[in-house]
Amino acid sequence: MKGQYLAVESVLTFGLGIALAIGVIGAFDIYSSNIYETSEEVQATMIQNQVLEVFNILNAVEGNAEYEIDLPDSAGNSDYFVEAGDTVSVVVDGDSYDKQLPVDSPVSGSGSGSIRIVKSDGSYNLDDR
Repeated sequence: MKGQYLAVESVLTFGLGIALAIGVIGAFDIYSSNIYETSEEVQATMIQNQVLEVFNILNAVEGNAEYEIDLPDSAGNSDYFVEAGDTVSVVVDGDSYDKQLPVDSPVSGSGSGSIRIVKSDGSYNLDDR
């Protein structure tokens, strides 16, 4: 009889260990996904601010001008691209982060990573380098 209690105790201890391990893994998964979402939003905002700064610089320049900028390869561990129109939009995994452009002239284009913004004849174009 005593051997059966020892076997039952061992099985219960093993099961409790497995349940605890699954709980820790699940909690870590939830925590890490929240970190990636927050990181994505922060990095998208930083990319937008870099692009908006270039538009502010080019807006102050008289005549035609060109500016090249190196942006991060990813935002929140995901690929992204920047679109310019009425707003500067950073699109990451279907989520779009938008900010109003500081210029009244027509703006078009999109790109990611290393981009070039060209001011020519009163309009702006954003594209990959």
